[in-house]
Amino acid sequence: MDEQLQKLTVKKQRLDTYRPLPAELVKNLDEWFRVELTYTSNAIEGSTLTRAETALVVEKGITVQGKSLKEHLEATNHVEALGYVRGLVGKRREEIALKDVRNINHLILNKTEEDSGGQYRNLPARSTGSETVLPNPVKIPGLMDEFIAWLKGPDPDHVTKIAADAHMVWI
Repeated sequence: MDEQLQKLTVKKQRLDTYRPLPAELVKNLDEWFRVELTYTSNAIEGSTLTRAETALVVEKGITVQGKSLKEHLEATNHVEALGYVRGLVGKRREEIALKDVRNINHLILNKTEEDSGGQYRNLPARSTGSETVLPNPVKIPGLMDEFIAWLKGPDPDHVTKIAADAHMVWI
């Protein structure tokens, strides 16, 4: 793993030599990631919007015939949440608070599951098609407190490993 992280560090250093990136390139990358991240995230959750349809919803605000209102709202919610996450980019990980995580969840569920957004679930849940066992709802507040404590704690690991651990271990 160390070899892969070293290669990644070298690539990041090389990319940094091109900074600041041209504004038009940054704009194009931003537009691509808004669609790509929204499409892939929502597809994992069962959305039937294609990548092209997601682009229409996200970029043009166009509804797609035969697709549910919920799928459209999930796409726009995701874009809003992505914008919020971008606002957190300047923070050090020690500055990320539980309210930030809950705000992301609120934005993801806004307009589709308004009463659930930003709240811990109180019923058992399963991830369809996955063998992952989700935690008992009673344990979630404590696990979230542990996650935030871990995030704020000292960790000498490579930033990429920390991000991967945050995604895979805690979520």
